[in-house]
Amino acid sequence: HRLSLAGALAANFPTVAALLGETFEKVAMDFVAVSPPLEPCLGAYGGGFAAFLENEPRLAALPYLGDVARLDWASNRAARADDIPVFGPANLDRSSRHGLAELRLAGHPSLSLLQSRYPLLGIRDVARGGGADVSLDEGGIRLMVWRRGNVVDCAELDAAVYRFITALSVGEPLAVAANDLPAERLADILARYVLTGAFAAPGP
Repeated sequence: HRLSLAGALAANFPTVAALLGETFEKVAMDFVAVSPPLEPCLGAYGGGFAAFLENEPRLAALPYLGDVARLDWASNRAARADDIPVFGPANLDRSSRHGLAELRLAGHPSLSLLQSRYPLLGIRDVARGGGADVSLDEGGIRLMVWRRGNVVDCAELDAAVYRFITALSVGEPLAVAANDLPAERLADILARYVLTGAFAAPGP
């Protein structure tokens, strides 16, 4: 039973599994021992794995591992999220007729926003064998993970766009969320990050 749960963790956290190699099974088994699943769906298992990795003394030499696990979990969450109607161009057009300043949105269930001190995308690419060596000195990253149609997408955001998407996702009015954005950037940001499935369509 514990081996099957460890296998589920490997499927849910593929980058972590690739980074740890043979060590992963032992770490996963230790997590299973202290955090058994609370629901029957194995695809939803591992919500506390990132924090567990950060507090595991054996992994102190890999300080980025917890954030890598969060990125894996965000991708897993996006893939499993409920398929609800998304905010699209038609919704934006209808909203614009009443003025966009007070437009309030909610993040789609697939949306996650992550910040890290580490270059997570470079680390992920190396772990999966598709990238060159990466240096931790490259600095941090801000990420938006969501499901675009049937595909899980991930975008790196600059600080201003990250603040905008974060504010919008928690229901701030558009005018407030966009306060730090140059007006000439707003249309492009809406097209790239708001009208691509990351936000839920308003109710009737």
